[in-house]
Amino acid sequence: MALRAGIDAGRSGSGIYAVAAVAFSYGRAKKANKQWQRLLDGRTFHMTHLNARKGDFEGIDDRKKKQIMHGIVEIIKNNASYIVCTSYDDSTIEEKFPKLSNNEKAVDEFLYRAFRTKYGPMIHMCMWTLGDFANDGAMKRNHISYVLETGDDGQGGFIDYIRFLNSNKERQPVYKHVLEQYSLVKLIATPKEEMEGVFHAADFVAWEWARHVERQRQDLPMRKSLQALTSKIPALSDYYGLTLGDKNRIFCRHYAEKHANRLVKFLRETAEAKSEADIRAANAHWAETRF
Repeated sequence: MALRAGIDAGRSGSGIYAVAAVAFSYGRAKKANKQWQRLLDGRTFHMTHLNARKGDFEGIDDRKKKQIMHGIVEIIKNNASYIVCTSYDDSTIEEKFPKLSNNEKAVDEFLYRAFRTKYGPMIHMCMWTLGDFANDGAMKRNHISYVLETGDDGQGGFIDYIRFLNSNKERQPVYKHVLEQYSLVKLIATPKEEMEGVFHAADFVAWEWARHVERQRQDLPMRKSLQALTSKIPALSDYYGLTLGDKNRIFCRHYAEKHANRLVKFLRETAEAKSEADIRAANAHWAETRF
């Protein structure tokens, strides 16, 4: 099934960085966008603005804010095919990824440009997980057109990395494999004001998940909005960190520090792979973190 997915980043006040993807079938995206436009009534959605009642949401009362929150949850819940969010602590990602390459290979240059900021590794993990859902464990195919909101630090490097993989995939089957793992058909970046409204759903999910991780550390309950969106699936502390999901449609995970090391290892093994056997070995290591 062909899908369109909006991706956006969000963070909590305590430094939890999350990237979310919300995917819709083409028909559902069109339907959901009409509902979104009616609900927002011409406003450009920023979850931070809605929460703080700033920007287009300045002056709204409690009733209106609650109405918008409830409406967004219902639109996503009733129309989205998949909801994915991955997160780390800011400091964990910043410390693990070197900023400069000491390797002369072209792929290494693109790899370091793509992952020089926390945006790169988090969008990579988000797209990889969404690709798993879209491929459903079957023969790898490319199903998803990704829509990114422009402006996130490091986004340009990641887009260049995707272009590099695309332009070399016929000569390097390894690059084709990575794109298939993303289930990627197309990737574009669009200013927030020009995006179809429903793709701002990822902004909502990223903010809600980052806030939940923060609240969980304070022994506070899950916000009602996230409970409603996820049908009260509990978020559980586990080997990986903190996980919420049914492995069929919804997956949110905050990764513990030890998994940042595995992510770095996987990215480097993938970039340096020479054969399908090398890719399989990298995937085996990555599977320890992925699910």
